[in-house]
Amino acid sequence: MDAGCRFSDVSRRDSSEKSTRRQSPAVHDSISLSASRSTDHRMWVLKNLTDLLHHTFSSQFVFPVLGHEDPNPGLGQTYKEVADLWGHWLPTESLDTFSKGGYYTFEQKAKKLRIVALNTNLYVETDGKEDDPGGQWEWLRTVLDKSRKNKETVYIVGHIPPGVDERQSGVFLAPQASFQEKFNKKYVQMVRKYSDIIVGQFFGHLHSDTFRIIYGENGAPVSWLFIAPALSPRRTPSGANNPGIRLYKFDTISGQVLDYEQFYLNLVSANQRHQAEWLAEYNLTSYYGLPDVTAATLSDLAERFITQEGAPLFARYYRVNSVRQPSSSDPAGCDASCTLSHYCAITRVDYTEFHSCLEAETSAFSARAASTAAAPALLWLLLAAAAAAACRPS
Repeated sequence: MDAGCRFSDVSRRDSSEKSTRRQSPAVHDSISLSASRSTDHRMWVLKNLTDLLHHTFSSQFVFPVLGHEDPNPGLGQTYKEVADLWGHWLPTESLDTFSKGGYYTFEQKAKKLRIVALNTNLYVETDGKEDDPGGQWEWLRTVLDKSRKNKETVYIVGHIPPGVDERQSGVFLAPQASFQEKFNKKYVQMVRKYSDIIVGQFFGHLHSDTFRIIYGENGAPVSWLFIAPALSPRRTPSGANNPGIRLYKFDTISGQVLDYEQFYLNLVSANQRHQAEWLAEYNLTSYYGLPDVTAATLSDLAERFITQEGAPLFARYYRVNSVRQPSSSDPAGCDASCTLSHYCAITRVDYTEFHSCLEAETSAFSARAASTAAAPALLWLLLAAAAAAACRPS
């Protein structure tokens, strides 16, 4: 990707950037539209945003990804209408599959790097009767088989991530906002099968700064995915966030992600000063003390969150989870149940495994709740013990 690449998820103002050592490419989840907006208004907003990106990054590729509120057949538009807006970015082969189902792939042949842009709306908005809405599963399997044969490395980019929202205190997202269970399970199985070529998964939608680990059948970590915070602020009963944007650094030869730097906008300060000032928030590897960015390293990080020694590390994670939004980032506000929701969401992408994780660890807490004289360290020791007993992929 010598020319630089930008992935745009044009549904909300989520953003995450993806770059080579020489360029600053990106993943953007860009604009939020209310469900009450008219079809014409949605297309007007999308056109304005497309024009803005096209003029701002006139010498770079932009790889757009559909978000859940972008124009689509469920909202009265055809994929072809959206493809016509993005025709100056995507090659003919990509436009053909996008016009059919809102998904596409792009190959950088010289570096053997491939971007797979999914339409995650297909796994949320269908009536449940289809096993392969839009033919995306069969297409994805074919693309990944070809990539494996050609010894390519693959980035998967989408809007809605698989798994559970870590800020929902153990309950699932509304059906309109998460994968149907059968599709969530199929996605996990697909990543397990092709984990040897999938070197990165990038999603948005939740407005939070977090990550997920997918484990193989033997319980070993095989793949990771990053969920980037949003460019738009959001306030829900489970929390709020400052705007954030992310710059990824990756090796252009191997395709391996090396690091990222997170930037944010302090809304309180911006409103007080009537001026927006974007600041560097943290660098992934230095912030968490990571030697590299791999599934094993990130899995180890998550496991440390639930140990006594790792409590300060979880506090660091919790502060940036809401992009340092004051009302949502104080670790003192995250009790045992909150901590469990984050840990189980990160390490159990499968819905059944997520619930098993919560039940196993909650039972461990309840069994010892009467022991009020226990040392403060007991909480973290129980977390660690319960984590070991929690369900892993079988």
